Amino acid sequence: MDWTKPLDIADQIHATGLRDGYLRQSSMERPCFHSTAVASARQKALGQRFEEVRAWIRELEDGSRANRGFGYDIEWIDIKHRQLGRNQIPDGILVPTERDALR
Repeated sequence: MDWTKPLDIADQIHATGLRDGYLRQSSMERPCFHSTAVASARQKALGQRFEEVRAWIRELEDGSRANRGFGYDIEWIDIKHRQLGRNQIPDGILVPTERDALR
């Protein structure tokens, strides 16, 4: 499974975000300290590896600002699967402030 994990996000922020140190525009037009796309599950994986996808999403949510009070926000996209119906999966990560990046 090559999907983006919380540790991958931290590594990327450390490698690029803190070095750049400026606000960016996210794909949702929100100013943020750091933004990135995630290596995400797509329709084929959703159907074939549904439980793994759910575990990956839970792991991302557990590490998010909504859960921890600091860190990153998850950008979501809707996908429609012919067998599983409509689902939201992570599509991007936003780190709103330098303080969130440092924590």
